[in-house]
Amino acid sequence: MLSQKQAREAGPEVARTQAVIRAAVAAIVVLEDDGRFNAGSGANIRLDGSTVQMDAAVAGSDGCFGGVAAIEDVSNPVMVAERVLATPHMLLAGAGAIEFARRQGLSTGMLSRSKRAVVMRSSGSA
Repeated sequence: MLSQKQAREAGPEVARTQAVIRAAVAAIVVLEDDGRFNAGSGANIRLDGSTVQMDAAVAGSDGCFGGVAAIEDVSNPVMVAERVLATPHMLLAGAGAIEFARRQGLSTGMLSRSKRAVVMRSSGSA
């Protein structure tokens, strides 16, 4: 068990770690929002021709970790991974990750315009 003194001494380090994670997440969100990158809104469509599944993880030097795998319907999976840090879980996958994102208000039903155009062309619907 941590003593009060240890907890007080750990506070600034926790704050630094959280600030660094927040900055890293903000940088990744920029990439995920740019359809030119294979992340977030630019993520590749699976072989089924219609599904976009993504993975993301966030880790701190203090050993904290949060991740999502095979998540769909979110523009910024790294934001969902960051939210996992605040839970007792380390990794959420598939339907569990999607439901968690919905509960966090991060689900968008997204498929990027550029990727949707590719799907439409390949299916002959364009």
